[in-house]
Amino acid sequence: MENARDEEICKLMAWRKKGPMGKLHNICTWITRTLQQQDRFQDRVAKSNLSPNDASVPIVGSITWWGGDYDSLVQAFLLRDAIEDFMISEIRSQKLGKTSYQKEKESQNYSIDNNELTVDDWEELREMKDILEPFRKWSLILQGK
Repeated sequence: MENARDEEICKLMAWRKKGPMGKLHNICTWITRTLQQQDRFQDRVAKSNLSPNDASVPIVGSITWWGGDYDSLVQAFLLRDAIEDFMISEIRSQKLGKTSYQKEKESQNYSIDNNELTVDDWEELREMKDILEPFRKWSLILQGK
């Protein structure tokens, strides 16, 4: 079990080095990691102004498929308020030690607060999304969709 946890920490730390896209990847991975975290995130989504048709789960991007990164970015912007609210809540809980996460954090030597997205990070993510958008469009056209 420890080896799997160590491997996960190494992956999260490697993604963190990739800048804002790596931070977003780690946040999405963190949210979808356990049912409890997914439930806490869903509470944040319920408080936001999303329409019933908007998906309420973040998409974890992939370095092997740029289309997945584009989808992750689009979804992140739909869920931005919920993501920011969730991160504030998670970081506050970590610092106050109110959850069992604090003990897990100490044993893993990894903290999700190192992945909080700044205003500049969100702007860089928007630029990435804008760059990838035409590729996504033409990829779908060439696939006949």
